[in-house]
Amino acid sequence: MARITSLSLVTAAAAFCLLVAATVTSSAGADPASASASAPGMTTHPAGTSVPSITIYPTGAPAPYPTGAPAPGATSSVPTVTSASGESAGTLRWRRCRGAELRNFQCATLTAALDWDRPEQGTTPIAMLRARSTGSPRGRIGSLFFNPGGPGGSGLLTAPMIYEMLPRTVTDRFDFVTWDPRGVGRSAGIDDCEPGEIGLPATGPVSWLTITADYRAATAEANARCQRNHPRIIDHMGTNMVVRDLDAMRAAVGDRSLTYWGMSYGTRIGYTYALTFPDRVRALVLDGSIDPNGSITDLSLGYGTAADSALDMMFQVFAGTSEQYRRAHRTLSEQPLRLPSGRSFTRWNLRNLLEESAGFERVGSASWVSAARWLDRITIALEGAGPEASNARKALDRLRPGTTTEGLGGATAVIDCIDYADRPTAAEQDAIARTTRIQAPISGWKNGLMMATQCEGLTVPIDPVPIDFGTDQSARLLLLGSTRDARTPYAWTAAMARAFPRSRVVTYVGGQHGDYLLSQSRCVDRRVNRYLVTRSLPAHDMSCPNAAHRWPQRRMR
Repeated sequence: MARITSLSLVTAAAAFCLLVAATVTSSAGADPASASASAPGMTTHPAGTSVPSITIYPTGAPAPYPTGAPAPGATSSVPTVTSASGESAGTLRWRRCRGAELRNFQCATLTAALDWDRPEQGTTPIAMLRARSTGSPRGRIGSLFFNPGGPGGSGLLTAPMIYEMLPRTVTDRFDFVTWDPRGVGRSAGIDDCEPGEIGLPATGPVSWLTITADYRAATAEANARCQRNHPRIIDHMGTNMVVRDLDAMRAAVGDRSLTYWGMSYGTRIGYTYALTFPDRVRALVLDGSIDPNGSITDLSLGYGTAADSALDMMFQVFAGTSEQYRRAHRTLSEQPLRLPSGRSFTRWNLRNLLEESAGFERVGSASWVSAARWLDRITIALEGAGPEASNARKALDRLRPGTTTEGLGGATAVIDCIDYADRPTAAEQDAIARTTRIQAPISGWKNGLMMATQCEGLTVPIDPVPIDFGTDQSARLLLLGSTRDARTPYAWTAAMARAFPRSRVVTYVGGQHGDYLLSQSRCVDRRVNRYLVTRSLPAHDMSCPNAAHRWPQRRMR
């Protein structure tokens, strides 16, 4: 069966920004009885308004921490810098990366312990990438480590786009370093693990209990097959092991302390590192935070409702799009749109197109701007006539819409299910799906359900990340959060701020997932650049308005 895909191109932006790595090519669904675009209880934050600071904690601004970084060269060996294992960092052999898209970067492989607590079990490769700093050696601070999120996001895949966006203020002073976490991509990746798929009714009533049961069964079968195929690495992919890898990489490049930017799931890596190695933190930017008191249930309820919150703001930004969506959904619920190839564009494809675009305001082919333009095309295809309607149907056909929806699987599910101990029962999964479907009628049924069922069929050992660790942490982090974040709700950023009270919060008023560089907010970017270079935090928590003046004045059809 063909998958329900709304977009023909998986953008690099989507690969590193989504909390769920598979979301860009996943399926979406709709409750025919609930076509409203906004969920009950949602609070509107109009573009240009500010959000009150969470808490103000006066702090000073220390000078940059010395890194002890080696002089530029193809090979670095710095035995005086130690890693999590207590061993010397050893040698990384940097060579030009394979692949045309990475031709301007250097790659190396770190040999990490398969289990840092049981080194006798052997090793596993960690694929690393870097771009050398572009400024003078005297001005170099060290390395900026970057993780794109996921779980299961590939640093190597996203490196070209991210590096191109970084300002000279940063690239002059830092080597840019990223990696494929263990079990991902070139690091013994379990990339052949496919999520389970189920079919969906094109029209008519929807039996949600049947869909939930089908999700459970399909996910359990896919996860069990994945675990059978990768018995060696799969038990050792949790965030606690990834943090030990990160510390080994830090030592291997010669940095005495860590400078790090993590997005979405990457914030789980960041805060766990800060708790595990508090004396090795130089500067940590946590961008779109995961709840530091999280669980599978918490992920399901938070992620399950976040996209609709962002879409509600998108409908405000682009006048008329909410009504376009409602009309299209009513029409498609009665009769799918027949496309020139013989494929059909259904209500599920419509919902999926919007959900995919929810987390990106302007950047990438799946964004608020592109979603508004697609709604124009869909309206013309359904209600128009003549060449204009024919061209709109051809454009929709190029999206290759399918008829099935995916659950979660692969590295995403494995990492979450090692990191969190709770396992929602079937009844609890049904309740989660019902709650998110009501609160987020466009995407909640799918996003809540696939999170709640993701551990079905997995028997991985639980190695939980720290949660409920109090509020006496000394790390001075910079936290970024959007008021309508489409993947990681703003409440999770607030929870991270409470857990690290010496940190600062920069709030972006909008739905962007991942604020640094991607929101195109100078207000956000200036604070991050200053913190990375000088470690100076804002004097107090602050809010940055939505860059409303940059929105297109009219949409293109």
